[in-house]
Amino acid sequence: MPQIKIRGVKTEKTLDISKDLVDELHKIIDRPRDYITIELIHSTFIANGQITEGYPYVEVGWFDRGQEIQDKVAKSITVLFKISAMKV
Repeated sequence: MPQIKIRGVKTEKTLDISKDLVDELHKIIDRPRDYITIELIHSTFIANGQITEGYPYVEVGWFDRGQEIQDKVAKSITVLFKISAMKV
């Protein structure tokens, strides 16, 4: 708790942001770092009979923490993935 499930992101990018992601969530939800898990789910995106490049999809599974905490976590995840996407 919480469980972060990521799809549509390359392994290298996920590894690149994983420490920062756990650091941010640890600060926001005030729980030990080892309570936070990250799972990268490999998937293939298909459109019109072709394999296409996917888009980042991040699912957060956790107990209810209230809308304010959810919003902070969502913003933090979004920022980290946008920063990661800008890196070449």
